[in-house]
Amino acid sequence: MASIKPTTQTEPGGETRMHKASPHRKKLRQNSAKPTGRTGLVLFIACIGLSFWALAATAPRLLAHLNLATAQPYIEMVNRGEVLSSDERAILVEASRAALEWAPLAEPHMNLGALYVAELAREEDSVTRRIIASEAASELEAGLALRPLYSYGWTRLAVARSVLLGQEGKAVEALRSSLLTGPLAYDLMVPRLELGRTLLPALAPGDLDLLRQQTMRLYQAHNDTLRLYVVRMGRLDWVSFLLGDDPKVQEAFLEEFVRE
Repeated sequence: MASIKPTTQTEPGGETRMHKASPHRKKLRQNSAKPTGRTGLVLFIACIGLSFWALAATAPRLLAHLNLATAQPYIEMVNRGEVLSSDERAILVEASRAALEWAPLAEPHMNLGALYVAELAREEDSVTRRIIASEAASELEAGLALRPLYSYGWTRLAVARSVLLGQEGKAVEALRSSLLTGPLAYDLMVPRLELGRTLLPALAPGDLDLLRQQTMRLYQAHNDTLRLYVVRMGRLDWVSFLLGDDPKVQEAFLEEFVRE
């Protein structure tokens, strides 16, 4: 059996008394250094609670993204300019709406806005066009509030607003935001040139400067794209105006682009 070592204490008169450490107190000190069964249970319950809390916090976004994954093949078709069947359109709309029920994400709004703008381009009835444009603008505004640097969203919003009566000023604001947030988005440059032409009476001098800068970038980096726009849409005068008054640029432009 282990012995209990004595302790000493000096009395006021100089005498020394021997004391033995209490076995009960020693046991208490040993037990205090170890977590009790009740403490371990509390820690276990706390860990379980934190795990459930983390799951509850992330599950809605996870479910939202699962719905977006369902919509992804169909929004890619829209972006390629393909026309969706009625079933494909329904899947895209329902999956995007379902995603929004789980989490306030920008992407479902952008998906719906892109779909409506694509349908807007194919619609001929003026009243129906304004209805579609209003729906597109509503979705895109909601998406851009969550993702304000998305230049594709701003371009589509400018298209939608350009169709709505009395919205020319807001359409120019959206076009300006598109030019500022995506100055090097070359696949947006031709649509923005056409928007600028449509909205020309409402453009400020600074907006024209942005369009001129973009036209020069397109001329220098993707002149085939600019030439195709000029030839197919008959926009020689418009592009020539945007390229400015430099005679060398104008001469090169005429030589490069005005040929069949």
